[in-house]
Amino acid sequence: MEFEFKYLLREDQYFKILSKLQNNYEVKQETYIDYYFDSSKYDLFNKLCTVRVRQKGSKLKLDVKFSGSRARDGYLSSRQEFSQEIEDLPLSIDMNKLPICDQLPYRDVVHMVGVLITERNTCTVKKGLTIDLDKSSYLGVVDFELEIEFSPELEEEAFELFQALLGNLETSGIGMGKRRRFISRLCNLLGYQLT
Repeated sequence: MEFEFKYLLREDQYFKILSKLQNNYEVKQETYIDYYFDSSKYDLFNKLCTVRVRQKGSKLKLDVKFSGSRARDGYLSSRQEFSQEIEDLPLSIDMNKLPICDQLPYRDVVHMVGVLITERNTCTVKKGLTIDLDKSSYLGVVDFELEIEFSPELEEEAFELFQALLGNLETSGIGMGKRRRFISRLCNLLGYQLT
């Protein structure tokens, strides 16, 4: 189970928070590539399920996330997650062949629909509490996001840290995940109406 607070930032907010992090924590930087998968009718998107392959360097990992819920004014999300290392990047994935297929809301073949590249700045505050500050590029868009991942017993501390980092910043909206932003942009470009 994954627990995180998410918040979409403006570019100036991103750099202000990055400066705070660099002044207070050891910041690790990395770049990764997410390859997103869905059906031609975006059934996974509509069922709040994410299927992606994440590439870090030459390593590939298949991730499936599902059954999400939101709380704390929409900033907190929690969902189940399945991950496994894979050897080759697939163009399609048969959901019925996954070990967790009986738990999934969609069980057909899905195809790669696009790519998102993220430059991530990570700080480990302590065991079970991590700050990620992301700059993501996809489909002609660059956006910025703050994520705080935490273990359930650290929710209050994570929320206080989340509020402290945002401070008096003008709010730009509830944290919409990368997959949702990516698929929304793709459908907008294609003129496809999501159900």
